Amino acid sequence: MNKIEQQLNMYGMLSSEIDDEMRDANEPLMGGLPMMVMSILSNVQEEIAIGYNERARQNINICKYILSDMMKQEMNNDE
Repeated sequence: MNKIEQQLNMYGMLSSEIDDEMRDANEPLMGGLPMMVMSILSNVQEEIAIGYNERARQNINICKYILSDMMKQEMNNDE
């Protein structure tokens, strides 16, 4: 499995697409990355309720990707 296939399996999209969405979330009035994570997790709740377990798994992985990026940024700001 190559990197693109791995990302599509893990996230349902490429990590570069997640990065683009993260940049958009940081635009004024968009709520930032914490709001983006909360929104995705709300979607996950609904996906689980209707049996879209694979999509829910991918969205949880997207949240983990975003949170990991937020933690890296926080660590860089502390230096």
